[in-house]
Amino acid sequence: MKIMDSISRWYQLAGLQEFTFDIPVNRFAVRRETDVQPAKTPIVQTENFVLAPERKSSIAKPSSVPVKIAVNAADLDELRMSESRYDGCDLKRTARQMVFADGCPTANIMFMGEAPGAEEDRLGKPFVGRAGHLLDKMMTAIGLDRTNSYITNIIPYRPPGNRDPSDAERATFLPFALKHVELINPRLLVFLGRISAGAVLGHDIHINRCHGNFEELLLPNGKKVMTCVTFHPSYLLRQPSFKRMAWYDWLSIKNYLDNL
Repeated sequence: MKIMDSISRWYQLAGLQEFTFDIPVNRFAVRRETDVQPAKTPIVQTENFVLAPERKSSIAKPSSVPVKIAVNAADLDELRMSESRYDGCDLKRTARQMVFADGCPTANIMFMGEAPGAEEDRLGKPFVGRAGHLLDKMMTAIGLDRTNSYITNIIPYRPPGNRDPSDAERATFLPFALKHVELINPRLLVFLGRISAGAVLGHDIHINRCHGNFEELLLPNGKKVMTCVTFHPSYLLRQPSFKRMAWYDWLSIKNYLDNL
């Protein structure tokens, strides 16, 4: 019996949690599962989404130069120009071009990934490769697209070989990313993956435990924005068994937007 329980649990974590029946299942009517939660962290379960307990962000303090540059940007055009002119990071010298953002600047929802890939570096837009195509499909599934959403990355330049951005690189571009959020002023900020979430929220993110949780972020201008963490599309391409868990995150995102 213990062996069967262990196997059943393994199937659940892998995303195999039910058999296929003859009658179709309306996935929009299925509530998000809450069996995977942060260890030893109290979670408030509401009808439509999971809200993480309120806590202060301990955002890393980068050098003062990017902070001063970002603060002085009055709009998106000035932010784009000032970020493109900043030469304090070697990534600018290895990338083809800066990848700033795509989508609607007045959207209620803002997606933030970690850094551009090869296709993004070539075309100058975020999420246009294989991961971007999957992101588009996930957005379409809940009634979103690039005309009513805003998409960006915390790092605007492609790291060589698509490696993860270093801590120093994340800290360098953090002021620009935070100013970007302030200027868009979304009702919901969705982090695509642990790297962008950890850099902005200021604490370690274990994606398998924290995905789907909602947390309020205090911005430098004193305003607050609700955030949500979900899997990065490139991770889902490498680990398709986690698409089921990601689907419940997206249902929570849809429910949150529907109740604004």
